[in-house]
Amino acid sequence: GIGFGAMLILKQYEIIKCNHYPSISAEKCFQQILIKDKTNKYFLASQSLSLREYTHINRPDLPTMLITHNAINIERPSINSYSIVEKIKKDNSNLTKYETNILKKIKQELNINQNDDNNNIKKRKKHGINPLSIKKKKKYILINQINNNTNYLLKKRRRTRQLRMSLHLKQHLKELEKTFSIKQFFHLE
Repeated sequence: GIGFGAMLILKQYEIIKCNHYPSISAEKCFQQILIKDKTNKYFLASQSLSLREYTHINRPDLPTMLITHNAINIERPSINSYSIVEKIKKDNSNLTKYETNILKKIKQELNINQNDDNNNIKKRKKHGINPLSIKKKKKYILINQINNNTNYLLKKRRRTRQLRMSLHLKQHLKELEKTFSIKQFFHLE
């Protein structure tokens, strides 16, 4: 049969045969294949820590995969891989002397100054604080008391909100007030 799942996926890839005689371990065979054949692009999927470390050192361009928690995960690139990528970026971005001279000439022809570019940048104005987020100050009322002739500062009285009730609850409360008073209930009389 054709096969399903992982087998079907694996059949799509090219098989590289081991030509070592006498036969050597699979790890050493992989190491030799990876060093000899740098033109082909591979993914290395292995549980062997030593093989993965070997590829990090000798083939930093090679992505390594690892099976953990019943899933295939790609490992983070090594420090060596990052340094090689940075070198390639620098090499690609550096201009030759000829290119820099051409750029200078074009700028002179177009009268482009680097200082003019900086002046065109608009600066944002500083805004004050949000007035809605500020806690309001407490207001005090100055009252002259006639008897003592002294000044007292009193806090402004807070307004209490009315409790909203449905009509049938209000009627029920009135009926309860008719049957007994609250003072009798709490034995305050």
